[in-house]
Amino acid sequence: MTHLIPAEFLGTQLSIIDHDSARWLTAEQIGGALGFAQPNARTGIIRLYNRHEDEFTGSDTCVVKLTTHQSDGIEKQREVRIFSATGCILLSFFAGTKRAIAFRAWAKEHLASHLLCAEEVPALVRKLEHDRDAAIDSQQAMVKEAASLKDELLRIYRRLDTAQRGQIRALTGQARLMTELGNIKDAKIADVKYVPPEEIRQAVIQMADEGFSHADIAARTGRTRNHIRQILFKHRHAAQGELPLPAGGVQGELPMPAGGA
Repeated sequence: MTHLIPAEFLGTQLSIIDHDSARWLTAEQIGGALGFAQPNARTGIIRLYNRHEDEFTGSDTCVVKLTTHQSDGIEKQREVRIFSATGCILLSFFAGTKRAIAFRAWAKEHLASHLLCAEEVPALVRKLEHDRDAAIDSQQAMVKEAASLKDELLRIYRRLDTAQRGQIRALTGQARLMTELGNIKDAKIADVKYVPPEEIRQAVIQMADEGFSHADIAARTGRTRNHIRQILFKHRHAAQGELPLPAGGVQGELPMPAGGA
Protein backbone atom coordinates (compact mmCIF):
# COMPACT_ATOMS: atom_id res chain seq x y z
CA MET A 1 0.00 0.00 0.00
CA THR A 2 1.23 3.52 -0.83
CA HIS A 3 0.37 6.73 0.98
CA LEU A 4 1.88 10.24 1.19
CA ILE A 5 3.55 11.95 4.16
CA PRO A 6 3.88 15.76 3.96
CA ALA A 7 7.36 17.16 4.66
CA GLU A 8 9.46 20.28 4.09
CA PHE A 9 13.10 20.90 3.08
CA LEU A 10 14.47 24.46 3.14
CA GLY A 11 11.06 25.90 2.31
CA THR A 12 10.31 23.34 -0.41
CA GLN A 13 7.13 21.37 0.23
CA LEU A 14 7.60 17.64 -0.33
CA SER A 15 5.34 14.59 -0.20
CA ILE A 16 7.20 11.53 1.10
CA ILE A 17 5.84 8.33 -0.45
CA ASP A 18 5.47 5.45 2.02
CA HIS A 19 5.86 2.35 -0.16
CA ASP A 20 6.80 -1.21 0.87
CA SER A 21 7.81 -0.12 4.38
CA ALA A 22 10.25 2.44 3.02
CA ARG A 23 10.15 6.17 2.30
CA TRP A 24 10.67 7.53 -1.19
CA LEU A 25 10.66 10.76 -3.22
CA THR A 26 9.88 11.36 -6.89
CA ALA A 27 12.54 12.67 -9.30
CA GLU A 28 10.67 15.98 -9.54
CA GLN A 29 10.69 16.47 -5.76
CA ILE A 30 14.40 15.58 -5.47
CA GLY A 31 15.28 17.99 -8.29
CA GLY A 32 13.39 20.82 -6.57
CA ALA A 33 15.02 20.06 -3.21
CA LEU A 34 18.52 20.06 -4.78
CA GLY A 35 17.90 23.47 -6.39
CA PHE A 36 17.12 22.51 -9.97
CA ALA A 37 14.94 25.00 -11.85
CA GLN A 38 11.36 23.77 -11.60
CA PRO A 39 10.77 23.15 -15.33
CA ASN A 40 13.90 20.94 -15.39
CA ALA A 41 13.65 19.40 -11.92
CA ARG A 42 12.36 16.01 -13.04
CA THR A 43 14.31 15.72 -16.34
CA GLY A 44 17.56 16.81 -14.64
CA ILE A 45 17.32 14.04 -12.02
CA ILE A 46 16.33 11.43 -14.61
CA ARG A 47 19.38 12.38 -16.69
CA LEU A 48 21.60 11.96 -13.60
CA TYR A 49 20.06 8.57 -12.93
CA ASN A 50 20.46 7.41 -16.55
CA ARG A 51 24.10 8.50 -16.53
CA HIS A 52 24.90 6.45 -13.39
CA GLU A 53 22.22 3.76 -13.71
CA ASP A 54 24.70 0.93 -13.10
CA GLU A 55 25.36 2.27 -9.57
CA PHE A 56 21.71 1.99 -8.47
CA THR A 57 20.07 -1.15 -7.16
CA GLY A 58 16.45 -2.12 -6.62
CA SER A 59 16.64 -0.82 -3.06
CA ASP A 60 17.68 2.63 -4.36
CA THR A 61 14.96 3.20 -6.96
CA CYS A 62 11.89 1.63 -8.50
CA VAL A 63 8.86 2.49 -10.63
CA VAL A 64 5.39 2.65 -9.07
CA LYS A 65 1.92 3.67 -10.22
CA LEU A 66 0.70 6.88 -8.57
CA THR A 67 -2.73 8.46 -8.83
CA THR A 68 -2.68 12.06 -10.07
CA HIS A 69 -5.52 14.56 -10.28
CA GLN A 70 -6.08 16.23 -13.67
CA SER A 71 -7.22 19.83 -14.07
CA ASP A 72 -10.69 18.58 -14.98
CA GLY A 73 -10.92 16.69 -11.66
CA ILE A 74 -10.41 13.26 -13.19
CA GLU A 75 -8.01 10.93 -11.40
CA LYS A 76 -5.42 9.14 -13.52
CA GLN A 77 -2.74 6.59 -12.72
CA ARG A 78 0.73 6.93 -14.21
CA GLU A 79 4.07 5.22 -13.71
CA VAL A 80 6.58 7.27 -11.75
CA ARG A 81 10.21 6.55 -10.82
CA ILE A 82 10.84 7.06 -7.11
CA PHE A 83 14.04 7.00 -5.04
CA SER A 84 14.67 5.76 -1.49
CA ALA A 85 16.95 7.36 1.10
CA THR A 86 20.03 5.67 -0.41
CA GLY A 87 18.92 6.66 -3.91
CA CYS A 88 18.47 10.28 -2.79
CA ILE A 89 21.93 10.30 -1.20
CA LEU A 90 23.49 8.90 -4.39
CA LEU A 91 21.75 11.55 -6.51
CA SER A 92 22.92 14.33 -4.18
CA PHE A 93 26.54 13.21 -4.65
CA PHE A 94 26.15 13.09 -8.43
CA ALA A 95 24.36 16.47 -8.57
CA GLY A 96 26.93 18.33 -6.43
CA THR A 97 24.69 21.39 -5.95
CA LYS A 98 24.97 23.86 -3.07
CA ARG A 99 22.02 22.15 -1.36
CA ALA A 100 23.47 18.62 -1.73
CA ILE A 101 25.07 18.38 1.74
CA ALA A 102 21.99 19.68 3.52
CA PHE A 103 19.75 17.40 1.46
CA ARG A 104 21.80 14.34 2.45
CA ALA A 105 21.38 15.22 6.11
CA TRP A 106 17.64 15.73 5.59
CA ALA A 107 17.30 12.40 3.75
CA LYS A 108 19.16 10.65 6.56
CA GLU A 109 16.79 12.10 9.13
CA HIS A 110 13.44 11.94 7.33
CA LEU A 111 13.79 9.03 4.92
CA ALA A 112 16.27 6.61 6.46
CA SER A 113 15.99 7.11 10.21
CA HIS A 114 13.01 4.75 10.57
CA LEU A 115 14.86 2.02 8.63
CA LEU A 116 18.53 2.41 9.53
CA CYS A 117 20.11 2.77 12.92
CA ALA A 118 22.16 5.85 13.67
CA GLU A 119 25.45 4.03 12.93
CA GLU A 120 24.39 2.72 9.50
CA VAL A 121 23.64 6.01 7.77
CA PRO A 122 27.02 7.66 8.48
CA ALA A 123 28.66 4.43 7.32
CA LEU A 124 26.71 4.64 4.07
CA VAL A 125 27.73 8.26 3.60
CA ARG A 126 31.38 7.39 4.31
CA LYS A 127 31.21 4.58 1.74
CA LEU A 128 29.80 6.91 -0.88
CA GLU A 129 32.48 9.50 -0.14
CA HIS A 130 35.15 6.80 -0.32
CA ASP A 131 33.80 5.60 -3.67
CA ARG A 132 33.77 9.16 -4.96
CA ASP A 133 37.40 9.74 -3.84
CA ALA A 134 38.45 6.42 -5.38
CA ALA A 135 36.84 7.44 -8.67
CA ILE A 136 38.73 10.76 -8.58
CA ASP A 137 42.03 8.97 -7.84
CA SER A 138 41.38 6.55 -10.70
CA GLN A 139 40.68 9.42 -13.06
CA GLN A 140 43.88 11.22 -12.01
CA ALA A 141 45.87 7.99 -12.51
CA MET A 142 44.42 7.65 -16.02
CA VAL A 143 45.42 11.25 -16.80
CA LYS A 144 49.01 10.55 -15.64
CA GLU A 145 49.15 7.35 -17.67
CA ALA A 146 47.91 9.18 -20.76
CA ALA A 147 50.61 11.85 -20.26
CA SER A 148 53.25 9.11 -19.91
CA LEU A 149 52.06 7.43 -23.12
CA LYS A 150 52.20 10.78 -24.89
CA ASP A 151 55.83 11.29 -23.79
CA GLU A 152 56.76 7.77 -24.95
CA LEU A 153 55.16 8.36 -28.35
CA LEU A 154 57.12 11.61 -28.69
CA ARG A 155 60.38 9.76 -27.89
CA ILE A 156 59.58 7.08 -30.49
CA TYR A 157 58.79 9.78 -33.05
CA ARG A 158 62.12 11.54 -32.38
CA ARG A 159 64.03 8.25 -32.80
CA LEU A 160 62.23 7.51 -36.07
CA ASP A 161 62.92 11.03 -37.28
CA THR A 162 66.63 10.68 -36.45
CA ALA A 163 66.81 7.31 -38.23
CA GLN A 164 65.06 8.73 -41.28
CA ARG A 165 67.44 11.69 -41.42
CA GLY A 166 70.40 9.27 -41.18
CA GLN A 167 69.01 7.20 -44.04
CA ILE A 168 68.59 10.33 -46.16
CA ARG A 169 72.21 11.33 -45.46
CA ALA A 170 73.39 7.82 -46.40
CA LEU A 171 71.43 7.88 -49.67
CA THR A 172 72.75 11.35 -50.47
CA GLY A 173 76.33 10.17 -49.87
CA GLN A 174 75.74 7.11 -52.04
CA ALA A 175 74.41 9.26 -54.87
CA ARG A 176 77.42 11.59 -54.56
CA LEU A 177 79.80 8.60 -54.72
CA MET A 178 78.07 7.21 -57.82
CA THR A 179 78.39 10.62 -59.48
CA GLU A 180 82.12 10.74 -58.69
CA LEU A 181 82.62 7.20 -60.05
CA GLY A 182 80.77 8.18 -63.23
CA ASN A 183 83.01 11.24 -63.61
CA ILE A 184 86.13 9.06 -63.20
CA LYS A 185 84.84 6.59 -65.80
CA ASP A 186 84.09 9.43 -68.23
CA ALA A 187 87.58 10.87 -67.68
CA LYS A 188 89.19 7.49 -68.43
CA ILE A 189 87.16 7.11 -71.61
CA ALA A 190 88.14 10.63 -72.70
CA ASP A 191 91.79 9.81 -72.05
CA VAL A 192 91.82 6.87 -74.52
CA LYS A 193 94.36 7.44 -77.30
CA TYR A 194 93.05 6.90 -80.80
CA VAL A 195 95.16 4.48 -82.85
CA PRO A 196 94.54 4.18 -86.57
CA PRO A 197 93.36 0.75 -87.76
CA GLU A 198 96.42 0.21 -89.90
CA GLU A 199 98.76 0.70 -86.94
CA ILE A 200 96.72 -1.80 -84.95
CA ARG A 201 96.93 -4.31 -87.80
CA GLN A 202 100.71 -3.89 -88.08
CA ALA A 203 101.14 -4.23 -84.31
CA VAL A 204 99.06 -7.45 -84.26
CA ILE A 205 101.03 -8.95 -87.17
CA GLN A 206 104.36 -7.97 -85.58
CA MET A 207 103.47 -9.53 -82.20
CA ALA A 208 102.22 -12.68 -83.93
CA ASP A 209 105.51 -12.93 -85.82
CA GLU A 210 107.38 -12.54 -82.52
CA GLY A 211 105.49 -15.51 -81.10
CA PHE A 212 102.92 -13.80 -78.85
CA SER A 213 99.77 -15.82 -78.21
CA HIS A 214 96.36 -14.51 -79.31
CA ALA A 215 95.48 -13.94 -75.64
CA ASP A 216 98.63 -11.81 -75.05
CA ILE A 217 98.03 -9.84 -78.26
CA ALA A 218 94.39 -9.20 -77.25
CA ALA A 219 95.49 -8.05 -73.76
CA ARG A 220 98.10 -5.65 -75.18
CA THR A 221 95.95 -4.15 -77.92
CA GLY A 222 92.59 -4.15 -76.16
CA ARG A 223 91.04 -6.21 -78.94
CA THR A 224 89.13 -9.46 -78.70
CA ARG A 225 90.69 -12.78 -79.66
CA ASN A 226 88.23 -13.11 -82.52
CA HIS A 227 89.34 -9.73 -83.83
CA ILE A 228 93.00 -10.83 -83.62
CA ARG A 229 92.22 -14.01 -85.57
CA GLN A 230 90.44 -12.01 -88.30
CA ILE A 231 93.42 -9.67 -88.73
CA LEU A 232 95.91 -12.55 -88.94
CA PHE A 233 93.62 -14.57 -91.24
CA LYS A 234 93.31 -11.69 -93.71
CA HIS A 235 97.05 -10.96 -93.53
CA ARG A 236 98.01 -14.59 -94.17
CA HIS A 237 95.70 -14.97 -97.18
CA ALA A 238 96.70 -11.56 -98.56
CA ALA A 239 100.38 -12.60 -98.32
CA GLN A 240 99.48 -15.73 -100.32
CA GLY A 241 97.71 -13.61 -102.93
CA GLU A 242 94.31 -14.99 -102.08
CA LEU A 243 92.81 -11.83 -100.53
CA PRO A 244 93.55 -8.25 -101.54
CA LEU A 245 94.14 -5.91 -98.60
CA PRO A 246 91.50 -3.17 -98.42
CA ALA A 247 92.77 0.37 -98.91
CA GLY A 248 93.67 2.01 -95.60
CA GLY A 249 93.98 -1.33 -93.79
CA VAL A 250 91.28 -2.94 -91.67
CA GLN A 251 88.21 -0.70 -91.38
CA GLY A 252 85.86 -0.24 -88.48
CA GLU A 253 88.48 -0.92 -85.79
CA LEU A 254 88.00 0.49 -82.31
CA PRO A 255 90.52 2.94 -80.79
CA MET A 256 93.38 1.35 -78.90
CA PRO A 257 93.88 2.33 -75.25
CA ALA A 258 96.97 4.36 -74.36
CA GLY A 259 99.95 2.12 -73.52
CA GLY A 260 98.93 -0.67 -76.00
CA ALA A 261 101.32 -2.39 -78.42
